[in-house]
Amino acid sequence: MMIPRTVGRRRDALVPVAILCGSFVLHAVAVHYAAGGGDNMMIRLSIVLAPLPVAAFCLVTARHYGNSRVFGRSFLVLGASYAAVFAGEVIFFHFVDAHGLVQFARAGEALFLCAYVLLAIHVTINVRYFADGFTVRQKWVLALVPALIVLAYSAMFLYNVDHAPTGPFYYNLVFVGSSSVVLALTLVAFSVFVGTAMTPAWRALLAGIAVGTVGDLAYNYAYTLDVYEFGDVSGPLWNASHAIVIYALYLHRRSI
Repeated sequence: MMIPRTVGRRRDALVPVAILCGSFVLHAVAVHYAAGGGDNMMIRLSIVLAPLPVAAFCLVTARHYGNSRVFGRSFLVLGASYAAVFAGEVIFFHFVDAHGLVQFARAGEALFLCAYVLLAIHVTINVRYFADGFTVRQKWVLALVPALIVLAYSAMFLYNVDHAPTGPFYYNLVFVGSSSVVLALTLVAFSVFVGTAMTPAWRALLAGIAVGTVGDLAYNYAYTLDVYEFGDVSGPLWNASHAIVIYALYLHRRSI
């Protein structure tokens, strides 16, 4: 299917930057409050609740496109992805963190892995409909981007650890690899839509996924070393990622 060949406004690219900066400012305020004797509940709730409005906006966007074979279904899948993230965060917040029921951690992690799969399906649905398969260059991107991210992550970990990688390292590497694959797929999808009416939307979605991937790397790195805290940098990165994805959905509706 052909896409209208129009390029989006450049100022749309500045909004994700503003969202990212705003997330760090709010996070810094919350951390300062917690360090001064306040509760870190504000930080924890922001991480737990942030995926929920994304899932809701995906549902609204899917209804906007009605029974569209591509957009209607793909945004339902995207909404299911963020709903899975929300459910996983609730499990960790309520069962694992609040009540110490660590046996529920695997259920939450399974939902996070499911979210990666659903995100990949959303991107793949759009690419397959608007492009006749992957080019050689795009296949290289799909192979190299995850490989380079995993290698860079592993190198940083090994550089700061004096002993051989343990089980948690390899276990968390699954999440790092999954996040990297989703980023690579989104990058390929963006290359398909460059120069079209949907360029701003996919640029914003790519930015949101990229910011979320950095957040995933930061979290898994800290969690592997057993030094993760709710005030870590992964929190504002995740929150910014969710807000940028909502902005991408808004741009998508505006472009068609």
